[in-house]
Amino acid sequence: MRKRVLIVVPTLGIGGGEKLAIDIVLNLDVQKYEVLLLSLFPKMGTEFESIIKKNNINIQFLNKKLGFDPKVIFAFANVVRKYKPHTIHTHLNVVPYVLPATILYGIKNRFHTVHSVASRESTGFLKKIMKITYRFFSFTPVAICDFVKTTICEEYDLPDEKVPCIYNGVNTEIFKKLERKQNANYINFITTGRMQHVKNHNLMINAFSDVAKKYDNVMLTILGDGELRLDIEKQIKELGLEEKVILKGIVSNVAEELNQADVYIMTSNYEGLPLSVLEAMASGLPIVTTKAGGVIDIVKQNQNGLLVDVGNREQLTKEMSKLVENVLLRQRFGEVSFNMSKQYDIQKCVKKYESLYLSSKDNRLCWY
Repeated sequence: MRKRVLIVVPTLGIGGGEKLAIDIVLNLDVQKYEVLLLSLFPKMGTEFESIIKKNNINIQFLNKKLGFDPKVIFAFANVVRKYKPHTIHTHLNVVPYVLPATILYGIKNRFHTVHSVASRESTGFLKKIMKITYRFFSFTPVAICDFVKTTICEEYDLPDEKVPCIYNGVNTEIFKKLERKQNANYINFITTGRMQHVKNHNLMINAFSDVAKKYDNVMLTILGDGELRLDIEKQIKELGLEEKVILKGIVSNVAEELNQADVYIMTSNYEGLPLSVLEAMASGLPIVTTKAGGVIDIVKQNQNGLLVDVGNREQLTKEMSKLVENVLLRQRFGEVSFNMSKQYDIQKCVKKYESLYLSSKDNRLCWY
């Protein structure tokens, strides 16, 4: 009999947590697992929903309203009653809606992937719920890298052996290194991600402005969209960078865009383990990034990239300039990035989740 897995996300908006959840669904062994993907919120018309439809993924939407919606607790319980999952795997802030039914129906395998540093993923009352969930209701927190694991253990006072660590994975069939022709006329920095304060595009654009004053042959391509787009457009205009900074919004051909770039840049204030950086590494790009959370587990100083302190414009400008000036350095870092990325293939990541799903001593439902 195939094991039934219920994977729960709040929405199918564009984000790393949602992407990992979908990738797990797409890559689980169908001979061993039957999967239902559940979104608390209604359809949003995103690219992820198109992927789900294209691949005939079994999915349900609970049509949650904004704010606390107690009806979702009962709707979720109804799904569990009918589907009878052996494993529940949650992502992001869904546990308060999931926990009651998980307890009521005695689901033995309960996992929650922590996608950011623990102090940032859950705050206030939600953090108290997560602490109770981990300590008394047998939910296992899963870290996405060693740095995040350390924060989980410290934040929730959990022993190391109680927190499995499974590094995020990327599809290396899609994100792969192609023969890259060196741009003869310019160096193209590229970044991907939502336009939110945590990504600190302001720092990136300011540092790029400093670099552009020294080198005329530089460009910055920004993929993604979000609430700060108008502010970013205003900053670009004020700095006179309209011809050098290209805002492409949300695109479906990220892999192609990465293979037309020379350097990947990230300036986040904090991160878990950014899939965007892993995708850039798989594409053979050198990385320049802030020391934001788990990125330090995959970007090694002077090996596949350059690390700067969070928020430090001077350091960022200096390290970006190094990569503009030195084509051999870019090539060397890019080659190391590509080689390192092989250990983060999504297939390896999902195999570890499959092992985790089978790790419970009692994998049966209470009513069997």
